[in-house]
Amino acid sequence: VIGSNQQFVHSIRDLSGLKDEGFVNCNDNWRDFCLQYPERIIPLLHFVSGNEFSYTALSHRSSDWCVPGTPYFARKKARSVLERSACSISRGRPLPIGSLLSRIGLRPYSNHLFRAYLRETFREEICGARYSFTCGSGLRYPLRKYFEIPALGSVLVCVPCNGFEELGFRDKANAMICEPDHLLELERWFNENIDKAQEIADAGRRLIAEHHTVEARAQQLKSALESVLAGRWRGGVWRDGVIAPIS
Repeated sequence: VIGSNQQFVHSIRDLSGLKDEGFVNCNDNWRDFCLQYPERIIPLLHFVSGNEFSYTALSHRSSDWCVPGTPYFARKKARSVLERSACSISRGRPLPIGSLLSRIGLRPYSNHLFRAYLRETFREEICGARYSFTCGSGLRYPLRKYFEIPALGSVLVCVPCNGFEELGFRDKANAMICEPDHLLELERWFNENIDKAQEIADAGRRLIAEHHTVEARAQQLKSALESVLAGRWRGGVWRDGVIAPIS
């Protein structure tokens, strides 16, 4: 199986944010599988491609903030906090037609043109913002926004996902950890330390370019499969943005 291992799937008893989401019937079945059969998993996650990078300086971006993607609880709260402030928010969000079409029985997300529309809309929104807030939902999954935002040169401001540091992220070095309630304090810090904010954005983009591109995933998959074929694979773990086989 290629997917998240136990580093990125935590027990539901440790996920206090689940109560704020509309998820139902959550259980620990996949985590239990990961713990029992680590040798059956190659723990590869989301990635970005080479055309998903932006090098526009923060000072040349039109908006202060954006909160892209599905409106999970923390994202909705972040947008609400930011909208009550004097900062500008990128408005590149797609129209909510995907959920509407899904409700009437259609399958918009299986259409490649609709997915391309979503990707381009998110890209424009993030590219236009100096700082972008995200979260991993109540499950704290390492969703794709954790990789897209730094690649597009915006400062990743987030509630950390499971395995945040294992993926190579470091608070105040290549990302900023911040709960929604404290975003305005962080906004003031950014305004007073714009050069440092640019350094964080640059470091985040370097992390993604080095460890979380399609080329990096291809090499990681190749190495894992070679180990599987040689009978050496016992599972893999992430450390500082690098995946290593369990010895």
